[in-house]
Parts: sequence; structure tokens; C-alpha cells
Amino acid sequence: MIVDLLLEGKAVLVIGGGVQATRRVTDMIREGCSITVVSEQFTDIIANMASDGRIVVLSRSILDDTILDEIHPDIVVATTDDDTLNSIIVRGGKERGMISYSASNAQESDYHHLAVADINDTFKIAISTGGASPAAARAVRDYICTILSDDASAPLQPIGRHPA
Repeated sequence: MIVDLLLEGKAVLVIGGGVQATRRVTDMIREGCSITVVSEQFTDIIANMASDGRIVVLSRSILDDTILDEIHPDIVVATTDDDTLNSIIVRGGKERGMISYSASNAQESDYHHLAVADINDTFKIAISTGGASPAAARAVRDYICTILSDDASAPLQPIGRHPA
């Protein structure tokens, strides 16, 4: 089931400051949530969002899930390059009743970040592979964007037939 998670007013904690964190923060930044990113290093995009005041960054090492007790987020997003640490963070989030996401293990996550084509803030088309192939979902999303004009009233064209 695909749902549109309403994040307005929610506190989101992203653990990790690399490419995956940047993708997740970029996905969520327009949703009206409060985002805190914790890592020892940050991409330029995350650093720029912090300097603009759009997000908060905390520069520190994370070795376990104790930060969840300090920050108390509604949603925790584990994007470190350490799969074991991501699992610890996700399990800790679930134990505390937090919606939890792991960039390294779709099966551990409570949700998936979908590839979304946002057409003029009028409608959204979401593509999901259930976490099996985010790259394929992005490719389909990008293809859909190329066939839609900037006019939100442009008709959708079928891009393939669903097998019977």
C-alpha cells in the first residue's frame, strides 16, 4: 500500500550526513517537518540547508541508539555507511515507538522513500519497487517527468502495458 505520509509538525532525526542523508532530507524538506541531521561530516547540500536555517545539524559521532533518547524524534532515518549501526538505530527507534527507516535494509524499515514526480505542486506520481531497486524507481520517475509537460493538465501517456 502506498500512502502519502504527512510530516508537517513532525520531528525527523537523520543519522548520517552523506549522499543517502542528502536524498532523504531533500525528500522531506518541503513537508513542513523539523529535521535534525547528526553526523561527523555533512555534504555541502546539508551544510547549506543548515546555514540557511532550514535544518539543524549536530556534528558528532554516533555509536549506538542513545541519541534517540536525547532528541525524541517522531521519525528516525538511519543513513550511515555502517549497516550494523543502521540496524541498531532502526531497532531502537521501533522500540521507542518511532517510525524508522534504514537506508541499508528495506526490510527493517517501516516505510520506503518513493521516487516521486511532483508536477507543479498539483499532483504527485509515486513509483515504488518496495525497496528492491531504488535506482529503477528513479529511472521510471525521470522518464515520467520527461513525458509530462509543465502544464499540470497535460494528459498522462501510458508507458507500458500491465501484464494480464
